[in-house]
Amino acid sequence: MGTGLISILAVLNSAHALEEPWYLSRIVDGISVVNDEGFVPQGDLHTLLATQVGEELALDKVRSDLTMLYTMGSFAEIEVDFLNESWDEQEPILHVRFRLTESPILTSIEVDAPDRNVRNFVRQQLPFSKGQVFHPSIELPRLELFVLERLSFEGWTDVEMISKFDDDTGVLRIEIGQAVLNICSDVVFVNIPDGLKRKSKRILKEKGIQVGERLPLRNIQSARNELLRLFRDNGWVNANARFVVQPTSNGQAIHVLVEQGKHIDVSIDFFPKQNRLSKRFRNTKDYLDLLDIFDGDSLSERDIPRFTEAILDQVVEDGYWNADVQLQILDQPSGLLVQGYVILGPQHRIHQLTMSGHTIFTEEELKSTISYERPKLVESRFLSSMIYDRSDWQEALEAIEQAYYAQGYLNTSIEVMDTLSEFSTQGKQLHGLHLVIDEQEQFQIGQVRVQGGFEEVTEPFLETLTGPFLPKVVEEWRSEVLSAYRERGFLNASVQIQQRQIPQKELIDLEVEIDVGNLVLLRNVGLRGNRLTKRSVIDETLNLSIGQPITPSLLEDARNDLNQLNVFQGVSLSLQGEDPTKQDLLIVVDEDEQWAVRTGGAVASDLGALAIASITNRNVQGLARQATLLGQFGYAWMDDSWAFDSSEPIWRLATTYTAPRTPLY
Repeated sequence: MGTGLISILAVLNSAHALEEPWYLSRIVDGISVVNDEGFVPQGDLHTLLATQVGEELALDKVRSDLTMLYTMGSFAEIEVDFLNESWDEQEPILHVRFRLTESPILTSIEVDAPDRNVRNFVRQQLPFSKGQVFHPSIELPRLELFVLERLSFEGWTDVEMISKFDDDTGVLRIEIGQAVLNICSDVVFVNIPDGLKRKSKRILKEKGIQVGERLPLRNIQSARNELLRLFRDNGWVNANARFVVQPTSNGQAIHVLVEQGKHIDVSIDFFPKQNRLSKRFRNTKDYLDLLDIFDGDSLSERDIPRFTEAILDQVVEDGYWNADVQLQILDQPSGLLVQGYVILGPQHRIHQLTMSGHTIFTEEELKSTISYERPKLVESRFLSSMIYDRSDWQEALEAIEQAYYAQGYLNTSIEVMDTLSEFSTQGKQLHGLHLVIDEQEQFQIGQVRVQGGFEEVTEPFLETLTGPFLPKVVEEWRSEVLSAYRERGFLNASVQIQQRQIPQKELIDLEVEIDVGNLVLLRNVGLRGNRLTKRSVIDETLNLSIGQPITPSLLEDARNDLNQLNVFQGVSLSLQGEDPTKQDLLIVVDEDEQWAVRTGGAVASDLGALAIASITNRNVQGLARQATLLGQFGYAWMDDSWAFDSSEPIWRLATTYTAPRTPLY
């Protein structure tokens, strides 16, 4: 048998050759994917290749296949061979062979440090998981920078670290030779605003910055933000805080240097004084929020129109349509004072609300629509206090129109008749509102035209799209059709429905456009966060096959299956990749602590006291199995003291071993 072997460089540069190679434009008779030892790698990779048996060889497809295999991340080197497997010299038989050199796999992580806290912290911070691809030349330098940075942020300095990776065993070993604990020796405030020192100290304590404790530098920025918020809420909107860390003989001293800036105070009087607004705004923070004054603002007379509008928006919502606002900004020794007054005028209220022309809904149902379909109306207590806010009232009318629209009455119109009540006074203007509703006719679904998609998928759904035009029913129909396509692997499918009214016949024609997109196949499964649980256990639980279509139910089942292992606090799944036809599934898990200790007890007057204790290994040897040792001991009052009770059979010592996914549970 004559066999020809062409290197990958020759393949990619064949277009520049003087003579056309024999394998170009030939039909592919066979394809194989093998590793460097000649064995087929795990997973059916043939289904992901653009090059297929029975099709003409195309170098563009070969290049695409090389890129796809490389982006899977499981292979350190990829080569392609074009083999002539003909037994004679007449007609070549083209065999395309992809040779893969598998990447090193991380099998175990060992952390050694003189301090147990350092060792546990490094283990928790490592961004690797067992079973993932690990390239030492790339990952080790990144790892050292990452660990040193995290330790520094958490309060350890002068760290000495060595990391090694054994290519043969796949063991990553991290040795921390030295890590000096950074202790906070003192906290000093400089130029702190009056009355805020105690609250500032409490903020630093909540962030872990206190004398005698480890100093986590990562919390300094968070503490600074909280201090600035405290200063702002008390009128120091231009204040700034700088943290200076100074070494001392017994640790690190924190100096908080405060630049106060100008203090802003607000004093606004409401007339008449007895109203909800004067009760709502009582301190500086309330006024700063009302006037939209934030950190770093520098106030001037140009801000008065903005402040005036903000106050008017509030008083109009409470029904004071004709309020007058006068403001000014004054210089004071401590900063600036925003001073002014608000003359509210009469408050407009709704005295009576009546309706006519409504047959589809009762008056109580329409009032319920007003109060519950618009949360803003409920917040402003529109119906309960009957305050007449014109913007809220307009939203109320829109809510009624939408209620009719949802029932297929598309041309419903509402006319509002507003009359001033004879019971109006100088302080209150009472309005009587009457709604004249013209419902018109209910629209029906007319013709339904479908463009795109597959008839066998869409046809069963068309039978249900008849009768009155109800937007909710149409949207549910669209969602069901979209779900049907996505459950067949077309994750990027879209279903759009265009409506066309025919007013003369009260009909709505529907134009349905379906774009199925590409069939999305599973290219690779990545896993992160399983520091203890073995990759083989997770793979067995998921039972996923490379090349199978990705569907929403597949992702949901994968999440549920992992949660049922009872070893993870959380599981998140995401799809990665730029190829619309092939996606990588990235699974990130958050493991529970391996050991759980529980204690409890019970007391009964006739039996005495009962003590219960148990210790559980939630993840035995990373196999997602649980082993529990339970102890139960009884005490009784004998003569004048408590003692072990041996007369009642309430002592127990038991072990439980739970092994899911095995014949013996």
